[in-house]
Amino acid sequence: MSLATWLTLLSAWIVAVASPGPDFLAVMRTSATSGRRKGLFVAAGVTTGIALWVVLALTGLAVVFAQYEAAYKVVRYLGAAFLIGYGLRILWSLRRSSNNDDETPAANAAAASAPLATRSVWKAYRIGLVTNVANPKALVFFGALLASIVPHGSPLLAQLEVFATIVGVAFAWFASLAWIASGERVANGYRRAARRIDGAVGGVFTVIGVSLAAKA
Repeated sequence: MSLATWLTLLSAWIVAVASPGPDFLAVMRTSATSGRRKGLFVAAGVTTGIALWVVLALTGLAVVFAQYEAAYKVVRYLGAAFLIGYGLRILWSLRRSSNNDDETPAANAAAASAPLATRSVWKAYRIGLVTNVANPKALVFFGALLASIVPHGSPLLAQLEVFATIVGVAFAWFASLAWIASGERVANGYRRAARRIDGAVGGVFTVIGVSLAAKA
């Protein structure tokens, strides 16, 4: 792969991966509520999902999905169901904590984050993985992005370079988010506004899930 081609891929991917979305929210929220270790596992799960999409795009499955619309719709409905369920769970945890009048606001905030705080690191990893693979539009994106960079029949080395670039940048970005969000200043700020933030996050996940289902 030429340097110019690699720089084109790198710049396009940095812009795409840095755009806020469900992956961003999952990493930030987990890191702020459950600490850096679990945040990094969510980042690893997201990166694994991205790696799967890249492999599928490189092997031509994006074309298969384009030809078999029913399969694409099934994956999209499953992803929508997860995002809606995840968003509603966050909102439900807020409602349960608000119904307890004996608790202080700080205790309520802790209760709101309890579903994530009590998860094992592997469950945190699974949240990151499923959050990413829940949106099959990623396969279309990678199929379009890689079609001109590594067309069919490209050498294996070029495909490995693409894979390493995309996965490496993705993990560096989401791991950095986990590191920043788990810092004392950000975590304290989150706890002070936990109810508003979790309400917004839960609403965003639910809306995205409904949108995916409606478009499917």
